[in-house]
Amino acid sequence: MEKILQELMLIKDDKYKQFHKKILNADVEIFGCRTPDLKKLAKKYANTETGEKFLTNLPHKFYDENALHGFMLGYLKKDFDNVLEYVKKFIPYIDNWAVCDGTVANLKILSKNIDKAYKFATECVQSKKLWRVRFGVVIMLDYLVKTNYCENCVNLVLKIKLQDYYVKMAIAWFLSVVAVHNFNLVLKVFENKQLENWTHNKTIQKIKESFRITKEQKEIVEKLKIKQ
Repeated sequence: MEKILQELMLIKDDKYKQFHKKILNADVEIFGCRTPDLKKLAKKYANTETGEKFLTNLPHKFYDENALHGFMLGYLKKDFDNVLEYVKKFIPYIDNWAVCDGTVANLKILSKNIDKAYKFATECVQSKKLWRVRFGVVIMLDYLVKTNYCENCVNLVLKIKLQDYYVKMAIAWFLSVVAVHNFNLVLKVFENKQLENWTHNKTIQKIKESFRITKEQKEIVEKLKIKQ
């Protein structure tokens, strides 16, 4: 672990640290390592004895260690069930959106195991834990929108009761991407007022910001915005 910490110190960037800490908006200690450098380091240590010790030595102290941990999980040369065990052990230590979303995005093994990915995402969104719920929504966003599970995912997301900013943002983000591929499905959500007001309007905002939504579709959802 000491070796990995030393390497993190070598790739830290003080200017990036200030920028990244602002957008993280979390009370974490940070070196300021850039994502490409962290991924390179993750590839180096994944599937090594040093990497294994690092993955089992939780909790970590620095944000960069957690980010590295998340990326490393995506490079493990193990079967899905083994990787998932590592993921489950790590999720309770996630405390910000960047580590949450970055970990999911790098878990490409999910795209090769869609049925199991859907099952795990379902378990996550039914949790009462903030980052576990967001983890599940982001799995749906990254890997399940274009699958036959999409409508099921929408129904599951609509049942989420946790009223946390980072959960609601993830829901809005997810639904705005679903709208690209199945606009009518999301339109029904708006028409039936199945979201609380903030998430309803945030989803509409994200749809309007999308370059993959037509002008006509944007005009339709704009009329469905809830006035507050």
